[in-house]
Amino acid sequence: LQLSGGEPTLHPQLIDIVKLIWSLGGQGIELNTNGVALSNSQDLAERLMQAGLGSVYLQMDSLDPRVSRYIRGKDMVETKVKAMENCLQAGLEVVLSVTVVPGVNDQELWEMVRFGMEHHLTGVNFQALTLTGRYPREVHKGEDHFTSGHFLREMQRQSNGALREGDLTPIPCPDPRCGLLCYALVHRGELLPLNRLVEKGQLIDCLADLRDWSQTLRHIRTQTCGPCCGPKDVLSLGPLSEALPGSDFFSIGFHAMMDPFCLDLDRIKRCCVHELTPAGKLIPFCFYNTRYRQAPNVSAPS
Repeated sequence: LQLSGGEPTLHPQLIDIVKLIWSLGGQGIELNTNGVALSNSQDLAERLMQAGLGSVYLQMDSLDPRVSRYIRGKDMVETKVKAMENCLQAGLEVVLSVTVVPGVNDQELWEMVRFGMEHHLTGVNFQALTLTGRYPREVHKGEDHFTSGHFLREMQRQSNGALREGDLTPIPCPDPRCGLLCYALVHRGELLPLNRLVEKGQLIDCLADLRDWSQTLRHIRTQTCGPCCGPKDVLSLGPLSEALPGSDFFSIGFHAMMDPFCLDLDRIKRCCVHELTPAGKLIPFCFYNTRYRQAPNVSAPS
């Protein structure tokens, strides 16, 4: 369950909300945040962890202050890094959420992945800029969407093949056209996509049947390297169990979010990611952003 907003750290009862969710049996609680409050307070991160929070979905578009100023209206890089450090020190997992703007930060995809790996984060999730709500008005070009195809090609090119197009698998929920995901290990500083260590069919079945990462690792621990690993491949490590000790879990995802310029009702009908309203209604995420969010009059920093 992800607590989002607006900015949820502004809610005066956030700690109590997390405690309540935990008491009701919610053990996978994530906070979607711009990181400002968490950068200012190590204590907040620790209190959230003690209340039952497991991870933080930290919005961070770039390591370049110029990109931050363009997308968010001000240089937020140091703020994001400090928030990340406070969360990790408190024992919270951190996933970076990167909004990709064509021509602005779409050449920094692999750089953000490397940053996440180097800081032992849980993953990096990229999402295409959606032209709803608050965004730089000069990017209002509906035909310039950054798509899954763009993401696959750019990630393979920028990583020099460390991450290949075939390493990212379409996610059946919400819809295969909505998202891509790569589960991987970080072993001695190198990215090891699991579908190169385990046959893809086994991996997909395993991830579909099991609830969490620790279960998945226990299930596939004895599997051997998949057939795609050649004799000169950096991933030719023999049994998967040889790669597990000392390795970090890592995921790379892409969400092809929709806005009024690319709205697809078939995809919306299949959506399983929803906004939960106070009245108990479930509204598909992209449709909620398009239909119910009011566009502000000015662009402002996040």
